[in-house]
Amino acid sequence: MNNKQDYYRALLESYLNEDINHAQTAELFEYIARHPEGVAAFLDPGDRLRFEERVRMDMAPGDAVSKRIHERLLQDITAQDEQENEDDKHASPVWHLLKARWYWAAAAVLLLVAGIYYLQIGALKPQLPADRPVVKSPDIEPPQLSQAMITLANGQKIALQSIDEGMLAKQGNVEVVKLANGEIAYQPSPGTNAGSVAYNTLSNPRGSRVIQMTLSDGSRIWLNAGSSVTYPVMFTGGERKVSVTGETYFEVAHHGATPFIVNKGETNITVLGTRFNVNAYDDEEEVKVTLLEGSVKVDMPGADRLLKPGQQARIGRSLQVVDNANLEEVMAWKNGLFIFDNADIRTIMRIVARWYDLEVIYEGKISADRFQGKISMDTRLSELLEVLELTKVEYSIENKTIKIKSVN
Repeated sequence: MNNKQDYYRALLESYLNEDINHAQTAELFEYIARHPEGVAAFLDPGDRLRFEERVRMDMAPGDAVSKRIHERLLQDITAQDEQENEDDKHASPVWHLLKARWYWAAAAVLLLVAGIYYLQIGALKPQLPADRPVVKSPDIEPPQLSQAMITLANGQKIALQSIDEGMLAKQGNVEVVKLANGEIAYQPSPGTNAGSVAYNTLSNPRGSRVIQMTLSDGSRIWLNAGSSVTYPVMFTGGERKVSVTGETYFEVAHHGATPFIVNKGETNITVLGTRFNVNAYDDEEEVKVTLLEGSVKVDMPGADRLLKPGQQARIGRSLQVVDNANLEEVMAWKNGLFIFDNADIRTIMRIVARWYDLEVIYEGKISADRFQGKISMDTRLSELLEVLELTKVEYSIENKTIKIKSVN
């Protein structure tokens, strides 16, 4: 065991022995959140029980959110291993941070992310003002279905939710098909020519689950809520070009020397065959292109860069490239998670507003505190916002408008 591991093992022993200050506790819990596998080696089964009991003691007395999170955690701990896969499909919408075999460590991490421990406060149990008002608000469920719609070349709109699997439309020599899993596929007839170029648009509105589509060339696209892509029914000529808004993930089919081009305004992303994510929401300050596999060239007026896997291009007033992008955070939406890595409240609420289809209004000066953690996208809005409310933020909901303000 190296010196760093020895140090955190000593911190863990101090935590178990209740001989640790707030700053050390904060440092320990952050390490557990990032390295649960390493911490697992520190404890034998008896120490794990002590760890669970110590976490129980640190829960805020009478705190309904803490109690609910803890009850769900205990249900997960006692679940039998052979039911793990089935349980994952129907898991309670709570903070999913670790796999079942690490549930003993997840107790601490759940408390960390749920706001019982808060990075900026530096204490395990932040104390709220005694006279703080209790805000009663209606709850909002996460999206249950995709509300996506295809606009055909003739202007006809097809709401995908209302259509069973099978052929949706015929566009020239291409059939538009809805598959059994809800995916949309463009299937050209064998041996046919493209004919005249016709364009379709797949739109996935705010408050809608992720939708997946396969283009006529075999390339696959996933659209996040509040996103759209416009594309030829069948590609012709020397390039394959689509236009996007919002957030899209691409797995591009390799077609020799025919490049695949993704356009957003004055930004073009050119590839031959690769996997990458484009975050191009109009309410974000930058377009972000993150490469997972292969290579892409990012062009904007006056600048261009060739990306390598793991890099992220940020296109605003200039073009900047970041190495070692947080790929787990970038791809969280496709994997059914919110992941916040040092995110401020406004960043979080932009993401939340798209998923739950809300308008956000801020009142007064908003805290600059930052958050990190993982949250299931199947979480009810109240559960997510109670996390913020446990820190220095309170909220109220009226219809589809949410008001956020800091608490002094």
